[in-house]
Order: sequence, then structure tokens, then C-alpha cells
Amino acid sequence: MHKFEPKQNNRLSQLAISLLIGLWAMAPGWANALPVGGEIVSGAGSIEQSTQDMVIQQESQRLITNWQGFSIGSAESVQFIQPNSDAIALNRVIGVDPSIILGKLSANGQVFLSNPSGVVFGAGAVVDVHGLLATTLNISDADFLKDNYLFSQDPARQVAIMNSGAINAVRYVGLAAPMVENSGSIIVADLGSVALASGTEMTLDFNGDGLISFAVTGAEGRLLRDRINNSGLIRANGGQVLLTSKSAGDVIGNVINHSGIIEAQTVEKKDGKIILSSGDQGIVNVSGLLDAPEVFITTDTVAVTPKNFLSTNNGNMNIVANHLDFKGDVDTGTGDFLFTLAEGGDMNISPGNNPTGAIGNNDIRHINAENLSLETDGNINVKGITEEDTAGIQNSIILSSGGDINFEDAISIFPALKLFAVNDINVNAGITTTQGDFVAVADSDGNGAGDFNVAPGVVIASARDIDVSGVNINADESSFSGAGDLILNGDVVGGATTGGGTQGGGTQPFADSILQGSLGTFLTDFFQNGGSGDDC
Repeated sequence: MHKFEPKQNNRLSQLAISLLIGLWAMAPGWANALPVGGEIVSGAGSIEQSTQDMVIQQESQRLITNWQGFSIGSAESVQFIQPNSDAIALNRVIGVDPSIILGKLSANGQVFLSNPSGVVFGAGAVVDVHGLLATTLNISDADFLKDNYLFSQDPARQVAIMNSGAINAVRYVGLAAPMVENSGSIIVADLGSVALASGTEMTLDFNGDGLISFAVTGAEGRLLRDRINNSGLIRANGGQVLLTSKSAGDVIGNVINHSGIIEAQTVEKKDGKIILSSGDQGIVNVSGLLDAPEVFITTDTVAVTPKNFLSTNNGNMNIVANHLDFKGDVDTGTGDFLFTLAEGGDMNISPGNNPTGAIGNNDIRHINAENLSLETDGNINVKGITEEDTAGIQNSIILSSGGDINFEDAISIFPALKLFAVNDINVNAGITTTQGDFVAVADSDGNGAGDFNVAPGVVIASARDIDVSGVNINADESSFSGAGDLILNGDVVGGATTGGGTQGGGTQPFADSILQGSLGTFLTDFFQNGGSGDDC
């Protein structure tokens, strides 16, 4: 049993940011800071301040305030009193200092904080709002007032949003900058959403289901560390957690690095969802806990480093990528693991660590799941997968190809196996299932071009049933061995015959045998009688 604790992350995304914060923190009065130089430029409201507290009274649905500085000391608080939860206050920092939030920020509505020099929520910070967006990107007054949430910044400025505090919201939390780091906690109420977005241009959307989403359209410059790094806790049960980055430019390191806890469990019969997306470049490096019914990762490479462990707490994991680099374990429990080759080329499933378009047995050995599904638009080539390789799969291996599926070289062993190929399935090396059925469907798109071919002397051995479909089934009596039923659906070209008790030349007899197609008749009684074969 693995117990997950958010990892302490003492490194910052960029040395310059840490130095800037350190210099700012040593300045006189840093511990007793409140926002300064506030000027309301659109909307109706007022700003009231005492020694340690500030209250912004918002009277309109949209309020824009320009600030010379917006920071909150450890003993200070800033409160927004707004007309309702749909009201939004845009706070734009036009001074040169980053925003350092060490005290309390609260609002009954939504708060946008935009500071091109960066925003840091310190370890003692407490945020309690209906919705929060903290960003280094800017938005024009006109776009904000028209609810056109288009943000951008100078790509040359590599600044960050960092959270080590406790951010709590009812509807959403969004952190958006070229670099985003969370080592604290971000918790939204049930059915809310959290988004960590990395880029220099992005659009924020409020969806009809109450969730938020970021479309990242710009990412330039050279980053020496991770674009998004989460080592803390993020929770949005029944809602959505989105970590998204557009990984253009020169990136040295990971596009997304997750080593903490993300939770998006089911509440009120609504499934939560976790999405980690870096487009088609970079590395998503994952460990810790991604706790949701559905986890989606899209990137170039998904990596789990040695001695690390990733769990979905019985949720399904769906990966669209070009490479898997698993040196640590991935556990979906009773959930399924689905890997789709992003560029749709050939997928080579074979021993060792493989080149482009490959998933090695070393990767598969680190996967623990109910079912393992591997998909590509190209061919799938399988070579010598052993029982040890697939020991972590409880039920079936499912291979889906937009071309051919080819078994070559050495025998491959699976707990149970299902094959779906748009074109041919070519078995040139033995296949064994140790627990369940062998199911193969050639011509899976029904276009009339897809055969099932077994080379002479090669045997498909199943612990249970064998069910094969194809336009032509090129096999002979020695091709199949199994303890259950044999069903051949297609034009059988190889001397296989129907029979009442034994089919093929394998070591085990079949309970029933059916040929469907030009050499056999579809036997309805077989299905009605539960496979007894008495009426065949």
C-alpha cells in the first residue's frame, strides 16, 4: 500500500525569480505590506484601508483597478466585497515589484490578479474566494469588459506564478504564466475546476457546465526548468483539474512535472477528470497520485522515473503520446490503461527499451491495470512478450491497429488477448493466453480487405475460447489449441473443419467448433443453447 504525501519541493522554477523574491522580502516593511497606489479605472467601487486591513467595495459587476503594487504581508488581509458571486474584479499591477501574498485574501466573488513581474503565494498565505485567476499575462480593459478573456505577455519575460500557501475557491482556481509551480494546496468545492496553464498567450473560457478551460496559443523563449511543476495538493472533486502547456521554444527539462496529489473524485454521480496536456512536444514526468475516474495525458513522452510510483486509485488512464519511458510503476488498479501512439506510425511491442514508435516490455512490466489497450493508426508489431512482462495486467491485452498486426520471432504470452486490425493479422510466431480468450478481428472496419493468417507450424493456444474473424482465415488443423470453443467467422482456407468435439491439432480438445462463411453455416442454436453443440 502506497501512502501519498505531497513532496516538499525546495527548488524554484527559475533562479532569477527566487533572487528577486529574496531581495524584495528583505526590503523594509515587507512583512507589513498592503496593496498600494490603487486607482479604479472602470466600474464603481471604493478602497478603504486601516493599519492591517484593506477592503475593496465593488458596486458594479466588473471592476478594473490599476495598482502600483499588490502584496499582502503575513499579518495583513485584503477583502473584496462584491455584488454577487458572478462579479469579477480585475487587479492589474503596473509597478515593477512582484506580488507577494503572505497573508489573507478573501472575496465573495471572483478576483483576477495580473502582475507581469510574477505572483507568489507564500507558505502562510490563505486565499478564500469564489474564483481566482493569478497570472503574469495582461488583458485589455476592452476585452475584460466584453468578457473576452484573451491574455498575453512579452514572450521574453520568463516569470512565474508560485503557490506554497492554501488557496480555496468555490468555483475555480487558475494560475497562468510561462512557469507555474504549486507546492501548497489548491482546493475547490465539489464540481469546481483547477487549471495550471503555461504559456505567453492564452484564452480563458467559462464553460456551460461551470468548469473553466485554458486554450494556450503562445509559448516562446528558453526555459531551464519545468513549465508546470506540481508537488503539492490539488483537489476538484466532481470537476476538472487541467495542467496545460504549449511547449514551443527551447525547453530543457519537463513541460509538466507532477509529483504530488491531484484529486478529482466522483461526487453527486458526476465523474471528476484530470488532464495533463503539453501538446506534441516535451516530457510529462509523473509520480504520486492522480486520483480520478478518468486521467488524460497528451504529450510527446510520458515518464515515470526510477523508484517513483504513480497511481490513479482505480481510475482509467488514457495516454496519447509518442513515447513511454516507465522506469517506475504505474498502477490503475481496477481501472484500464490506454496508450495511443500520437503520430499514428508503427508500434513495436518487443523486449527492451525501444526507439520511436515503440513500447518495450520494460514499460509494460511497470504497468498494473485491469486491461491494457494499445492503439495506433499504423501497424502493430509484436515480438516475444513473456508472461512476466504482462504479469501486472489482470484481464486482457487489447491491440487496435489501423493497419496490420504482426507477431514475429518468438512466442508471445498474454493473460487474454483481443486483436482488432483494419487490415491483416499475421501470426508468424506462437501466441498463448494463460487465463482468458483469444479474440481476433481482421478487417475491423468492414471494408472487405483484411485476412487472418497463421504461418505453417505456428500454434495459437488459448486457456479458454478462440474467436477469429476475417475475410479469409488462412489456417490449418494444427493452428489452434484451446480448452473452450473455437469460432471461425470467414472463408477458411486451410483444411479446418467443423466438428462436434475436437477442432485443430492442438494438445487440448475444443468443447465446440463453428465455421461461419463459405465453408460453414451460421448456427443460431449454438448461441441459444449456450454453446452445447448438441444441435450442431
